[in-house]
Amino acid sequence: MEHKKEEEIKYKSLANCLVFENHGKQGNEPDYRGKGTLNDTEMFISLWKKIDKNKREYYSINIQVQDII
Repeated sequence: MEHKKEEEIKYKSLANCLVFENHGKQGNEPDYRGKGTLNDTEMFISLWKKIDKNKREYYSINIQVQDII
């Protein structure tokens, strides 16, 4: 029986981001905020910590880029 060697998959990094806890959170503001770049475009990142009906944590993420007019 011949064994096939698994094909190595290579990935190219398109984005670099940093996200920090929002210690001064008020109201509906995100729990975490940050910035990053995607294909040389600056983006702003917001994360909200959520809990599902089974009491498991997950994050809702919003990514925005600045409109250039």
